[in-house]
Amino acid sequence: MSGGNPPLVDPADAAPAPPTQSARWRPSANTLLVVPLVLVVAYLIVPPLAILFYGAVTDTPPAVTPNFTWDTLVRAYGRGTIYPALVNSVIYAACTSTLVLIVGGFLAWVVERTDSAVRRMTDLFALAPVLMPAILLISGWILILGPRSGLINLMAREYLGMREPLINLFSFPGMVWVGMLQELPLAFLWLWPSFRAMNPELEEAGLVSGASMLTVMRVITLPILRPTIVAAWIIFFIYSLGALSVPLLIGLPAKIFLYSTEIYLATTRIPSDLNLANAYILLFLAITITGIFFYRKATADAARFVTISGRAYNPRLIRLGHWQYLITALAVVLLLLVAGLPLFVLVWNAFMPYPQVPSMRSLDLITFENFTAALDYGPAKRAVINSFGLGIAAGIIATALGALV
Repeated sequence: MSGGNPPLVDPADAAPAPPTQSARWRPSANTLLVVPLVLVVAYLIVPPLAILFYGAVTDTPPAVTPNFTWDTLVRAYGRGTIYPALVNSVIYAACTSTLVLIVGGFLAWVVERTDSAVRRMTDLFALAPVLMPAILLISGWILILGPRSGLINLMAREYLGMREPLINLFSFPGMVWVGMLQELPLAFLWLWPSFRAMNPELEEAGLVSGASMLTVMRVITLPILRPTIVAAWIIFFIYSLGALSVPLLIGLPAKIFLYSTEIYLATTRIPSDLNLANAYILLFLAITITGIFFYRKATADAARFVTISGRAYNPRLIRLGHWQYLITALAVVLLLLVAGLPLFVLVWNAFMPYPQVPSMRSLDLITFENFTAALDYGPAKRAVINSFGLGIAAGIIATALGALV
């Protein structure tokens, strides 16, 4: 090459200049979002857990100079009454979670995989918890099966001449029954997407090969859904183990003590013992962490159970044929048990001066005095206003924070 001019260099090929100190430490947009989010979540989780451990290893109330001691833990787990309550809680949670998984799975299967007319009621199953919150559901069933003023027992006393209650809700089976109905909408919402997301080509192949529906469900459907079923059972078990509304409103009057009841009593009896309650909660926390461990283990290899398809699919619905009316009726009855019947009994008793069997004769007793008394009761009005404010604020904050997480 001739000439003394240096070769031309493309500026794009030149080596980049080393980053300055300020550019090297400039936080990214992800960091600016994640760090505050982690701090907010930690603020919501760490202080309560720290207070639990703090209270369990002291014997002094809050806002008092602490006296650290192991006596609180010894006193908590040295009491003989706590272990029968724990056994009752485990049995209650196991029975409730198993039943709700079976019934909720049945509903999800009927809605998503069959031609049942109940498919049009999907939104009702999803809205059932809104229509019938836990406290209203339990109160409604107390008015239905209460031993003295329950609607069923009133009818048995009036029409059958029975002196003893036909069905007593204040019993362990009664607790399991109401607990199952309380968690049923949650089970449906948990299992329904799994039936919808599963490619049914294997099931259809089994049916074409001549296998019966029960064989297809046992050999194909249930094994594919095994991670979801195991994970759902663990979640329902943990939820039932820590539930308080059913043990408090149904179990306590029947003198059936569960672990959550013992924690509640430790905080409400006079004098209250928050340190003892904290010590009890530590065991429940350990059980919950163990359940989450098994939950993650059950869902860790869930990809092995997914049917792969490179195109969209339109699953063939199972034709129920002669079973159409029976299965649809069962699904409708379950929906009525979760929301319809308790809501009807609550509304009926709201217009009655005292519990009364529905009849044409009792229509003459309809009164609005209950509503007048409720509207004139100052604490009730304040409670309604507080509930609306709490619900709106909690809904907005929880939705925003959950979306960011």
